[in-house]
Amino acid sequence: MKKILSLLMILLVPALVLGATFVIVKAPANAKNFLATGNVLFQQGDYSEAKVTYERAVELDPELEPALNNLAFIYNHDKEYDKAASVLSRLVKIDPTKIEYHYDYAVNLIMNMQKTGKGSIEDIELAISEFMKADGLEPGFQRSKENVEFLDGLKAQYYQVHAEE
Repeated sequence: MKKILSLLMILLVPALVLGATFVIVKAPANAKNFLATGNVLFQQGDYSEAKVTYERAVELDPELEPALNNLAFIYNHDKEYDKAASVLSRLVKIDPTKIEYHYDYAVNLIMNMQKTGKGSIEDIELAISEFMKADGLEPGFQRSKENVEFLDGLKAQYYQVHAEE
């Protein structure tokens, strides 16, 4: 009897492993599977692989909010502020009630201008608008009002310089 069980184990275990491998390899691409894999990689601190995995999830489901949110975080972490801002612009449309999305969108717009040394008055006005939305949703959030005042000062300087030209 033990020989039969041993023989069955020898035959069944590889068959089960082969079957599981076949299912995994042949499983249709699923955004939530990519999200789950990205989350594990993210928690392990493997942001590079998590980023690729989240990007694949978002290709399959362009409004998968958790993947977009984590992707924005990773882009910011990697100092890819333009990409983070782009993702956050999508998130504020998906859930306009999330204070953090508005605030982070504004911050990444400003960080991108600071990083590149380039920016437009429209970028400053958009950042002001997003800080104001964050403050409107939760007054005093992360000193949004102070950020608006600072950017209003930059905007005034911009118009003063361009008025003199």
